[in-house]
Amino acid sequence: TPAEVRATAYKNRQDYQNLQNQVVELRAVHNAYRAQRLPTLSFNGYYGVDKVNGSPSHGVFSAIGTLRFPIFREAEIRGESDASAAQLAAVNAQLADLRSKIDQQVRTALLDVAAAKQLVDVSRSSVALATQALSDETDRVNAGVDDNLPLVIAQASLSSAQTRYVQSLYQYNLAKLAVARAAGVIEQQYRAYLGK
Repeated sequence: TPAEVRATAYKNRQDYQNLQNQVVELRAVHNAYRAQRLPTLSFNGYYGVDKVNGSPSHGVFSAIGTLRFPIFREAEIRGESDASAAQLAAVNAQLADLRSKIDQQVRTALLDVAAAKQLVDVSRSSVALATQALSDETDRVNAGVDDNLPLVIAQASLSSAQTRYVQSLYQYNLAKLAVARAAGVIEQQYRAYLGK
């Protein structure tokens, strides 16, 4: 079904996967820029022993806590956040465009398969009809009712029908490969598409 082929395409096509990974990456970058607006709290500490020329030792320590507010960096942070949001929107637009292209390619390929399948069926019935006509002409010639010219014409008609049948099978296989290409599985599973 078209939905299954589209789902396979979204899963297997490298161009679609790359854009999805870019969206995830840019979303993380955008969130990181937004997180720079938050205040930061840090602690530092030191503990050691101090001994001066023979005097008894005693402990020395220091503890420092720092709270930072990015008040003067607001314009820089806002600019970086807006730039990352624009990049994220651009990649999201590219992803939506690629999704619509994949949908169109899948629909076109499936319609081509359906049309080629009908052409194969028509060609197969033409071969059957030409075979029957050749059999009838052979019976007429053997019975002495007709001469050889209609027999030769019937043989040529059968040969032409068989040629059209082979061409229609070729077109059908090409259409199935187009579905595999649209689904992004042509490298891995092309034999499965040709075998159907």
